Amino acid sequence: EGGDVDDHHCFIVRYKAGEDVGLDMHEDDSDVTLNICLGKEFTDATLSFCGLAADEDHRKLKHTYVHEKGRAVIHLGRHRHGADNIATGERVNFILWSVSSKYRNSEAYHRHRMRSATAFPPDP
Repeated sequence: EGGDVDDHHCFIVRYKAGEDVGLDMHEDDSDVTLNICLGKEFTDATLSFCGLAADEDHRKLKHTYVHEKGRAVIHLGRHRHGADNIATGERVNFILWSVSSKYRNSEAYHRHRMRSATAFPPDP
């Protein structure tokens, strides 16, 4: 539950054509992630989402989110995602990771952590 969030970590990410252009698929060390696009001008640099970590479809593309300056996306930390390569310009995002100690001490959390995402074969 949202009222149980008791810790946060925030940082800025920056992608720029010809420099740091993207980020491979990963899960966050959060229970819930808020990702706000601060701008600048850019093309491409979408955010691709697959399934939840430890689920059979964790490697299957589910949705591609198109960043817009001033807009935010919120997702579960265990939702596999990656920053697709930027083509031109520069994109800056504010990331907020939120954690619930109550959830992290629950059986549900430990069930998800115990079930390894690598237990499933790679996609064909």
